[in-house]
Formats: sequence, C-alpha cells, structure tokens
Amino acid sequence: SATINANITLPSTLGQTITNYNNAYEIFYASTINGNLTIENDFLPNIANTEFMFASARCNGNLTIGDNFAQNATSGFEMFYNVNADGSIVIENNFLTKATNASLMFYNATISGNFNVENNFMPKITNIHEMFYEATLPNNFSLPDGFGSVALDMSLMFFRATLPTEFDLPDGFGSVATDMNTMFYGTSLPDGFTLPAGFGSAATNMNSMFYGATLNGDIDWSCTDFTASTANKSGMFNSTTWNGHFILAQNQTSVDWLIDGTGATAANVKVKGS
Repeated sequence: SATINANITLPSTLGQTITNYNNAYEIFYASTINGNLTIENDFLPNIANTEFMFASARCNGNLTIGDNFAQNATSGFEMFYNVNADGSIVIENNFLTKATNASLMFYNATISGNFNVENNFMPKITNIHEMFYEATLPNNFSLPDGFGSVALDMSLMFFRATLPTEFDLPDGFGSVATDMNTMFYGTSLPDGFTLPAGFGSAATNMNSMFYGATLNGDIDWSCTDFTASTANKSGMFNSTTWNGHFILAQNQTSVDWLIDGTGATAANVKVKGS
C-alpha cells in the first residue's frame, strides 16, 4: 500500500531470477502511483503467478506492460481487481501467454484513460469467469483477435459492466465456451453489437445470460445457427429492456429457440434480412 510520487520503470533484469510466486504476489496492492509506471519487456519470465499484482491500486499516471510479460505464469487471477486508473493502460504483445485462469482479472475496475490491449493476449485462457464484472471500460477499449477462442467458462464475464458505446467481440470468441451463465446480466449493450460466428454454439448453460440487460439497438446474433442447441436458457431474457431486437439466422427454428421459455417474444426478434 505504498504511495509513489514519481515515474517508475521496472527493468526486465529485476525479475529474471525470481521464481517464488509470493515475490510477485500483491506487488502494487492498494498502492497509489502518481507517476507513470513502465514494465519493460520480458519481465518476470520465471514467475508462476501474478495474482493481485495491481489489485485495489490507484494509477494516476500511465501503466505500460511490455512484451512477453510473465511468459510462464499460469494465472492472472484478480490481477487488476478493483484498480482505479485515471491514466492509460497499455498491455503490449504476448501477455501471459501460458496462463489459463483470468477470472476476476478486472473485477470492479474503473479505467478512465485509454485501454489498449495488443496481440496474443492470453491465448490459452480457459477461465474468464467474472473477468470484467462491474468494470467500467472506456470507449476506445477492444479485445484483440483470438482472445476467448478457447475459453470454456465465461459466466458473469460482463456482469453489470459499463461497456464502450461501440463494442464488438473478436472472431472465435465464445465458440467453445460451455458456461455463459449471467454473462451480460444487467449490462447496457450498444446499438449494433455483434456476436461473432459460433458464439454460444457449444454452450450448455445460458441461464439468465441477458437478465436485466438493456439493449440500446439491434444486436446481431445471425452468425450462429442454434437449430441443434440444447443449452439451458432459463430466464435468459427476464427483465431485459428491449430498445432494439436480436437478429437471428434465417430459419424459424432458430427464432423459436431464442423465444421459447426465455422471456423474449416474437416482437423482440428479427430474422436476418427481414
């Protein structure tokens, strides 16, 4: 819980020999950083875990994490939990490339400056449960290609999150996920929001997926065919505010799948091209 009133650069040499995960645990927990913090390339190459590294920190300057950060770590659990960033956060290439767990990573985070995530961002991640739970994300935020394409647990991922006014998900996102329970619960979804091809096609649990969500325009879900889906979708659209429609693929079975037992009605759904 230190207060740092200067610009800081953490060189790659600082972490070359650290192997005990506790030495990376909570490094900046609840700290106030009043300058810019730059983490150079190849930082903490032997670390196994980066849990809580910036949890509850206040970053008033810019935070830049260089290429190949913690390249052998297996978990980024709660790494930015409850962080408050008035400056920019830049995560450069090859971030946590071996990590499989990013649950609660940005839980309740508030990011007011730019938020740039570059290529090969956690490509092996399978658990992104509650990753952006109640997070406030700036308008320039987007997720890079490939992210979420092997994730299995996406439950509560954007629960009551504040999303950018223009926001889409990358290709392949959600195509193998089995658990999407309450994924967008209470979230305001922007007009023109597009769910990529295959999104939800492997899901077995979509309970309350859009419960209490606000649809601010038409949402395009036409790139996935749900004719064979057996996902549990109890309460999927209960208490949803419909200021637009869901647009589905051009077959009536797909429309029926979305409506039956979900809280949606035929008036809430469009078929592609209609």
